Amino acid sequence: MKLIHIIDTDQNMWIDVDVFFQQSEMELTQWRSQIREQYKRNKTKPHFTCAWCQSPVTLARRTDHMQINTSATFFFRHIPELENTPNFKCPVKHIKQLSEQEKTALKYQIAKETQLHKLLKENIYKSLQVDESFSDIHIEQVRKSIDLKQWRRPDVSSLYKKQLVVFEGQLSTTFLNVIIDRKIFYQDNNACLLWIFNHFEPTEKAKKQSMQDIYYNNNANAFVVNASTVAQSIQTKAFTLECHYLKPEIKNNQIINQWNTEFVEFQNLVQNEATKQIYFFDYEAEYRKLKQKLGLRHSYLQESKNQKDKLKVQKYIESLEQVDLETKVPSKTKSELLAEFTELWVKTHYLTDSQFNLQWFSIRKELELMGISTPKYLLHAPYKTVVNSILSAKFGYAVGNNINDMVSVAHNLMEHHPAYIKHFMLTLKVTGKPNLLNERDSSGKWKERYKKYTQQSEDAKIYNHDLNQFIEFLVPEFEGRLISWGEGSTPYSNAQFGGVSQK
Repeated sequence: MKLIHIIDTDQNMWIDVDVFFQQSEMELTQWRSQIREQYKRNKTKPHFTCAWCQSPVTLARRTDHMQINTSATFFFRHIPELENTPNFKCPVKHIKQLSEQEKTALKYQIAKETQLHKLLKENIYKSLQVDESFSDIHIEQVRKSIDLKQWRRPDVSSLYKKQLVVFEGQLSTTFLNVIIDRKIFYQDNNACLLWIFNHFEPTEKAKKQSMQDIYYNNNANAFVVNASTVAQSIQTKAFTLECHYLKPEIKNNQIINQWNTEFVEFQNLVQNEATKQIYFFDYEAEYRKLKQKLGLRHSYLQESKNQKDKLKVQKYIESLEQVDLETKVPSKTKSELLAEFTELWVKTHYLTDSQFNLQWFSIRKELELMGISTPKYLLHAPYKTVVNSILSAKFGYAVGNNINDMVSVAHNLMEHHPAYIKHFMLTLKVTGKPNLLNERDSSGKWKERYKKYTQQSEDAKIYNHDLNQFIEFLVPEFEGRLISWGEGSTPYSNAQFGGVSQK
């Protein structure tokens, strides 16, 4: 049976099958072998799984593909030897018998149960447990309606000063009817609903409709719970969230929106009794004030009885709500920014996080204008360790105050963040120091450890490419090759680095 809803378990993400099948016949044929090989090596960790039943899938090919004038047709299907067993069950087999509402509900439930979603639930639970203001804290406990005729099972629920507050995690696309269904249910049953992201970057990605459906309907406030907020909650014994909120302001006689971010304690949030909304900044109230200041009417329909005039005013009001898209260019060169960042990083130990971030955010904004993606909170794990390691490899001496020698830098990175060890070794190569570690490894322990690492199969290694653009900025000697490696059409690129293949 042809499957179209597939999960990439290595990335914990859905794949776009339309884009996937745009690859060449050679690439898709290679995928067939790679998928089967990974399944054969470890049946508990298949590369791709069916989103409906989480069972392994394989890449099949239409049987008449060898006929003349017939293009190759590939498709995903369950592993045949599993699908043909008597006990095999998958909802997709009966998909045609389900109503559209049942299909949507099932897709939503499947999308929720990724490893990232489970981690998000655990992080919310941990954060609530340390705050004495919360009680009756549960993960996926059934909460019934007042008349006991309906029920929901929120990700996490608890009582906050006798008020029921439920938390739903939002990681992938959440269907609008699901969002509205939960809003109505909890609102009608005197409960507050708060949607939680595990990551929120106020960029183009944040404009996805499924995300806007959540934060625009929560007074333009988006909340994040992650490892950093959990640590803060534990330290202060108060449930802490990362809040991203839009703040309107007048510029050039128009209202524009600017994103702001703050760590906020739950006790400082506004709980609107009428709407059951929970937010930090009252965007709607501020927006009304600015409209009044500009002399704009609240109801554009009163401007004229003429339909064309009404539409003109409507478009004008809508234009005021758009984020300022004014084209900006960097004020500094990449070399100037690199020198500025290096100087900042060297004195990191003597700065508070706030002092560092003040300067880093300024540099980061310039890098974004150049199209260079960077982490927002660079002092958080794993970024601080990775940056220290890459700069150490670049300069040939240990950067950072906790480690004094290069071999220890390598051991530390391998121990805690092995997904970046290849980036570290490549930095040594492209900066002309390929033998530095062996020369300084008097005990031979690093040589033995790295030998075991290189002898692993490629399937057993994990490479994380999220910092490739930033590492290229730190080490210009890569000249784009690191980015090409990360963007390779196959899992492990054959791109050459100084004559050394990354296979």
